[in-house]
Amino acid sequence: MSTENRYTSRKVEIEGITIYDSDARFRRNFLKKHLKNTVDVVRFSYMMGKLAVKPVIGPLIRKALEWHYRYIHTNSVVVPIDVAKEIIKNTTDIAVSPCVCRSVRGNCDHPLNTCFGLNFYGQMKKKAGERPVSIEECLKVADMCHERGLISVVESCVQPYQDNLCFCCACCCMPLTLKTQYHVPFVNYNGPYLPKFEEDKCSRCGKCVKACPVGAMSFDENGRRRLDLDKCLG
Repeated sequence: MSTENRYTSRKVEIEGITIYDSDARFRRNFLKKHLKNTVDVVRFSYMMGKLAVKPVIGPLIRKALEWHYRYIHTNSVVVPIDVAKEIIKNTTDIAVSPCVCRSVRGNCDHPLNTCFGLNFYGQMKKKAGERPVSIEECLKVADMCHERGLISVVESCVQPYQDNLCFCCACCCMPLTLKTQYHVPFVNYNGPYLPKFEEDKCSRCGKCVKACPVGAMSFDENGRRRLDLDKCLG
């Protein structure tokens, strides 16, 4: 079996739309039977996260979750807002639905309709009755989310849900919660980016420390900026 088929997915044609469905045995024999929708997946993941900090079984649970997200669930990548907006501008079909994580957790008052299916996933969501949106409307939501401090994330969620753009909060988002609260090492979630500092303009006011949703920024006793690369999402 090739590396591509073993670790990613197989190509499937459904109603003229190409999707990618995981061929892993665990996904085929367990997840599809017992976790039939994204609400089930989110609740199951939170339950596993709570077990991940337990003595003895915790390390095993964390490793199992890491493998699940590496080979079965696929992954999410955090991108800067400019990159997110470029993705939106080059999208053919967009449909919006409520953020499942925020709906299940309900830990904040951020907007719910911030989960966008793009391209062929947008087509699939429209066929399922989700609301279509224009590129212009999606860009306005992206700016609003950025102003509220939400995190733009390009996702390949539980397959075949591909090409998703969500604006996440650290208090409700399932991968972020598992990473920050339950110490599950998600592959690639930190993203390929790092903040760029202009030290000559810094007044040490601390606004950046408060704004960082994952607490990655701080100042030491000498007033020098510190960046925790293990926490930073880029």
